[in-house]
Amino acid sequence: MHNLKYEIDNCVAEGTYYICSALNQNICFDIKPTNNYYYLIINNLNKESQSQKFKVKKLSEVRYCIMNYNEDRILDVYMGSNNNGTKILVHNDIHIKDNQCWFFVKCGHYFCIKSIDCYNKVIDIPDNGNINNGKELNIYEYNGCNSQLWKFVKV
Repeated sequence: MHNLKYEIDNCVAEGTYYICSALNQNICFDIKPTNNYYYLIINNLNKESQSQKFKVKKLSEVRYCIMNYNEDRILDVYMGSNNNGTKILVHNDIHIKDNQCWFFVKCGHYFCIKSIDCYNKVIDIPDNGNINNGKELNIYEYNGCNSQLWKFVKV
């Protein structure tokens, strides 16, 4: 088991970003509506798509929230669960509790996006980093793999 080094980074500026995978910089966060929910997925980078732009808001020195471009939805660990594999919603119930707050942990040239609500859990591309378009992202215990590393690319 790897330990997540808690070199929490407060140098990510507020702003609008594409959040790209260390596995492939042309793969980034996106939003997929399904029934009553919107899920955080990965997709090929498309700079014309508003659903791939995310606003980073600083809540305190090291706490952040990540919202969609229109700021009417927020990244949310589903039901505040800390189980490996829990999906990340892009939720319209914005309450800024711990399941909607994140730390950015510097890992070389990239960041792990760590849930405040879930000890040692980070945003992960499941299935050993399967970067197929539409893959739903989840939280998973930090394991040091590139499927858990992200780059913030200013829009």
